[in-house]
Amino acid sequence: MSRKIIGLVLALAMLLSCLSGVALAAEEPVTITWYGVGGASDHQARVNEAASKYLQSKGLNVNLEYISVGWGDYMQNYQVMLAAGEAFDLFNAQGNTVMQFAKNGGVAEITDEMMDTLLPGVKAVAPAHVVEALKMDGKNWMVPSMHEWAQYYGFSLINLDIVDALGLDLSTVKSLDDLDPIFEKVHAAYPDVYCIQPCDLKEIAMLLYNIGPANHLENTCVGLDTKSDDKDFFSFFENEKVVSILRKYAEWGKKGYVVPLDRKNDANALQAEGKIFCNLGRFKPGTGAQSTNAVVRYGDMKWDEDAAPIMGMKDAPAGWVTALSNTSKNKELALQVLNLFYTEPTLETILTMGEEGVDYTVADDGFVDFVDGGFANGVFANRNWQIGNSALLPVSRGYADLGLTDIWQVQADFNNSAVALESAGFFFDTENVDIEMAALVNVYDEFSGILFCGVADDFDATLNQFVEKLKANGLQTVLDECNRQYDEFLANKAK
Repeated sequence: MSRKIIGLVLALAMLLSCLSGVALAAEEPVTITWYGVGGASDHQARVNEAASKYLQSKGLNVNLEYISVGWGDYMQNYQVMLAAGEAFDLFNAQGNTVMQFAKNGGVAEITDEMMDTLLPGVKAVAPAHVVEALKMDGKNWMVPSMHEWAQYYGFSLINLDIVDALGLDLSTVKSLDDLDPIFEKVHAAYPDVYCIQPCDLKEIAMLLYNIGPANHLENTCVGLDTKSDDKDFFSFFENEKVVSILRKYAEWGKKGYVVPLDRKNDANALQAEGKIFCNLGRFKPGTGAQSTNAVVRYGDMKWDEDAAPIMGMKDAPAGWVTALSNTSKNKELALQVLNLFYTEPTLETILTMGEEGVDYTVADDGFVDFVDGGFANGVFANRNWQIGNSALLPVSRGYADLGLTDIWQVQADFNNSAVALESAGFFFDTENVDIEMAALVNVYDEFSGILFCGVADDFDATLNQFVEKLKANGLQTVLDECNRQYDEFLANKAK
């Protein structure tokens, strides 16, 4: 072979080698960014790497970057990212939050074709009535996280260590007044423990009187009696049943039972430290197990043992979901990644519990024990109900110790027994009353802490001042718009 031909062959070989290098570079993994809510972990980068390797083994050439945002920051973070057009792919939030973001153009529609081709795992396991309740204007904007679809209403958390130490009989508790002798004993024996968290009125009103606020938040200042024949929303803070709850908190506040206003923002931390006896509201099977830690043991209790769980406007659409950001540059790939969290137990477990042998171990009895200082210790309480399909997870020791050795079957039975209220799926869109809503929220913020912590010097005078300010700032306009939308919702639902 001539020297010239040899040179050409070598040049061609080098060219092919370069082209091959270009092709390989083009196949670098695509990063899919997913934001969730809850405490961050120092082990997250390692866990993300493990999840990425698993995804790649399933044929998806991606690197998963899961980022935790704190409970106090997530709403603002999402709003800033979406408003700035920051590129990210998936995020977890309450359904009502996603609906509002969708109205503002921040959320990508998940078409029926996408559901069929990219999310077959979601379609296979998510109940059709739940998916339907999450629609807005007939379109899919989110997929449900596979957890509970409804809630019981009763003690969401109660300190079992104190219950046992004082021999308290909680079977007699059927009303707020029945808590008075319980709190008196707790306060006398544990003066450094608050008897109860500040009032979460949207929870307690539903617990006692089936009164739910529109759009999940009581700061809309309008509410609905979900079991009344009257289908109209009313002025929330003028309702005599709602007022009776606030009046009881005023009594408790004067006795030192309620977390005070200057510690209101510390309530979750106090609860984790065992410094709060109970927290009233909604709960699900396993709430106590999720909140139990090395310091305090929590349980949950129903006020009415015969009451069925319910799914209303604050449960189905406001339950935690996953949405696709409109800023995502890899929408189809992101949904393919999401889909695997509904079908692959190993993947769901990695992002929720970490790596076996490093973050958790599986005992001979089949239950999972978390390694001290490992990934699961910091994130499991928030992750296991927030992302993907929780029924794929192995059962943790916390559930087993509370007798919930078959927690996922218990959860399935709970979901199947839930009663869907007529309001399930309703979303109050405040776009037409944004100015009035902004004014009402300012008034609400001015008075709610005082009333919810029971620290008003003159309860009636404070409440009257609150209500008059609401009326002066557009309450009736908001109420009329809410009722107009609800009438339209019911009419469409009847078709």
